[in-house]
Amino acid sequence: MDAKIKKRLSLAEIKEELAEVARAGAAFMDGELCRRPFRPYADTFMSGDDLDLDPETGVPLKKTLMRLERFSRANCSTALHRRRPDMPDRYETFLIGFCGSPATTPVPPYKSRYRPPRLRDLPQMNAAFGGKVATRTIRRVPGGYALIARRRSVPARNLKGNAIVEVFTPIKDSMGEVAAVLEVFAAAVGR
Repeated sequence: MDAKIKKRLSLAEIKEELAEVARAGAAFMDGELCRRPFRPYADTFMSGDDLDLDPETGVPLKKTLMRLERFSRANCSTALHRRRPDMPDRYETFLIGFCGSPATTPVPPYKSRYRPPRLRDLPQMNAAFGGKVATRTIRRVPGGYALIARRRSVPARNLKGNAIVEVFTPIKDSMGEVAAVLEVFAAAVGR
């Protein structure tokens, strides 16, 4: 068990912890950097490891994500999502902290048939891109959960089984427009 956690937290307490991290992230994450995370030629790549982050923007964003993860009493992870510039009805994860959420960070296949997820399929992400903070708890955990559960789980009380708790918050640029969505999530492990 992590030294930061003295006792098991309830799901409500885990949500509060994640909400505080998200609130700090909304204050410290640079929206202008989130607008241009990739080198210009790589902005609309659609396959595998073809991501080419611009170091001038990617490094400060990654450092901020890693710092935010240490801000909470509960082990949490972070991810940044953006609207696709060529498909505004879809989003993609462009940067992750320690690890990506198995619920919202699909691994793009190495083939050309990859299509980013639709915003309408995840109401919380859609709400965050609309400027609102949203949360969700997933009781039926996807298969990729095992990796997070082993490395970054939070002991939860009054929980049978496992759950993923997520908070989505908008990251705004200097004009007040939503530039990206910060996801803060934790894997809660019950008895």
